[in-house]
Amino acid sequence: SAWDVLRAAINDNPFARWLKRRRAKPARGAAPRASEASAPSAASGLSADLGEAPAKGRSAWRAVARDVPLIVGGLLVLALAVIVLFGPKLAPNNPAQTQPLMKVEGKFHSPPYAPGEKYPWGSDALGRGMLSLILGGARQTLTLAVLAVSARTLVGVLLGASAGWRQGGLLDRTILGAAEVIAAFPALLLAMTLILALGIRRGMPPFIIALCFVGWGEIMQYVRSTVIAIRPQPYIESAVAVGARTPRILGRHILPHLFAALTSIVALEMGSVLMLLGELGFVSVFIGGGTVHARIPGVRVLYSDVPEWGALLSGQRFLARSYPWTAFYPMLAFTVAILAFNLFG
Repeated sequence: SAWDVLRAAINDNPFARWLKRRRAKPARGAAPRASEASAPSAASGLSADLGEAPAKGRSAWRAVARDVPLIVGGLLVLALAVIVLFGPKLAPNNPAQTQPLMKVEGKFHSPPYAPGEKYPWGSDALGRGMLSLILGGARQTLTLAVLAVSARTLVGVLLGASAGWRQGGLLDRTILGAAEVIAAFPALLLAMTLILALGIRRGMPPFIIALCFVGWGEIMQYVRSTVIAIRPQPYIESAVAVGARTPRILGRHILPHLFAALTSIVALEMGSVLMLLGELGFVSVFIGGGTVHARIPGVRVLYSDVPEWGALLSGQRFLARSYPWTAFYPMLAFTVAILAFNLFG
């Protein structure tokens, strides 16, 4: 039949025969045949090892090139790094300068100003350009997120390694119990309470402590489980047998195995911290706490002299319907940053 003829043409053609011959060739690095294995040589083994290294490197780079989310996330993270470094210089207006009145087409208007020539993304309720505030505030927000994630990672690794090494002991039970108690509370409520208790006007330290306190448990649990899985390995038992101290064993033989996975976990933790900072900003908890102004009748506007994305979300439940740009662009900044780190992780 015509179907049989077509199938035979597909299976038996020069390209199909070449592909079969290529598949029949032994893979690079495969075990040699018995006749070849009878007379091994050091030089041939060394050349094979040297040949495998570039091949593995090329295959790894090909895998990275095919990972579209990783590439997109990496480009977005790189763009965020550029904004952190040069954002204040790229801002078209001074993010700290307010403009209570502006003349537009012969009429005086009060803020928030709609997007236009002077303020491409509009202004907030105090007459500061939204684009300038977002570019200038990226440094504060992302720096705070990096410091908070660094503190989470440091505490989580130390406690997780200690708990995993002493599995079942008093220290292990204490650390696990503390993590379970903290996880029982809503992260937003607990972080807000700690920040207000430590002093919201003290700058970044209260935020770093609070964000670390509510989020070290996940990293601790991963590190603990990995240490428990690695400890029975023969090379760990050998290190213990020769008298190596626990910190040396953990630092040289166990923690290096965690680096690859911790890289992804840290990227995901950056997204988690940024999400929590956005939620805190929406309930008017941001760096410095701000000062109350009443520029719009019936609306309490918090002015923050520290440009920061969380501060831009403060009070938006009163302004978003009438002035949507005041909420849209800060939310867009948080969304892009969170998406970037989630894709990169």
